[in-house]
Amino acid sequence: MNYYFNASSVLSMDPFPKINKGWYKSGFPVSIDSQKSLMGEIINFIPVDIIAKGKIKNSTFKIKSDEIGNYAGYIDSNGKYHNKVSNSIALTNIESGARALTLFFKKGSYAYLKDCKIHSRGNWKLIKDFDKLNAGNSANRNISYKQGVNKTDAKKLSYTVGAKVNVYGTVDSIVYQLSNSLSRAFNTTIKIIKKADIKDTVSFGAQKSNQRIAVYQFCRYYFIKPGKAFLDASNEQRNNSRQLFYDEINMRFNYKTNYIQKVFVLA
Repeated sequence: MNYYFNASSVLSMDPFPKINKGWYKSGFPVSIDSQKSLMGEIINFIPVDIIAKGKIKNSTFKIKSDEIGNYAGYIDSNGKYHNKVSNSIALTNIESGARALTLFFKKGSYAYLKDCKIHSRGNWKLIKDFDKLNAGNSANRNISYKQGVNKTDAKKLSYTVGAKVNVYGTVDSIVYQLSNSLSRAFNTTIKIIKKADIKDTVSFGAQKSNQRIAVYQFCRYYFIKPGKAFLDASNEQRNNSRQLFYDEINMRFNYKTNYIQKVFVLA
């Protein structure tokens, strides 16, 4: 049994992994993780989820006056962004174990954040597993998929990676700022694009054997990975009965790129 996938020289996507010969019979997997990852330095801030250790009906989250300057804003329990923090942030109807708010800790604000890093992992998502083609037959197949981010998603990506952008600006402005920030963080060219709904036709050439055909889209997960010092501090907060909250770094964003891959496996 032979197998083949079309190669690509695009630097911004990871190579498609080696194809499993068994996919001809079983079908192509829905998702394939790349073994390659990127690691970079924190950009402007780190989004830290504040998790309630008990149920909260009506309360406040206190921040010392001399520490307010350590924060670049926050997201409340309803998902609303605030560009400034205050001494007292209202909390209402928070379930035990739920996120009370997400604080944006400025880069370099606290020692236990120093070994946190921004990470990115590639992932190939199946757009369409088409029917099989008999030997000697070629085919054109229609595909549709989404790529890039709208304004809402662009803001979520900026929060996830800790990039300070003008969230009140246009989507074009935000993706431009994100591209620059991520390129600096990872020391490589990364381009974030505006959302588009794509309809296209892909062609598969004739082969000497029967073939099964598919198309994949390259996606990239962005997240901040906590370091040992942060994890130790978080565990201490969890185990301290006097602490009402503990910190976690949970935000992840799946970015859909404009790179697709034709794949086929031969019988």
